[in-house]
Amino acid sequence: MTELTPAILNDLVKAVYVHKPKKVDGKRVVDIDISYDFVGILPKSLFEEMKNEPTQ
Repeated sequence: MTELTPAILNDLVKAVYVHKPKKVDGKRVVDIDISYDFVGILPKSLFEEMKNEPTQ
């Protein structure tokens, strides 16, 4: 597999958990956890690291 398409991603998602909204700095924030088949829930810190890494 060389590309992660929406169809493949949908097959990998096991469940989506939407948490109770909260106020942060006067704004409404809702945390969402996505559980993937064979992986579980990935930590938010992993996505922050990926977002900050330069692309090739």
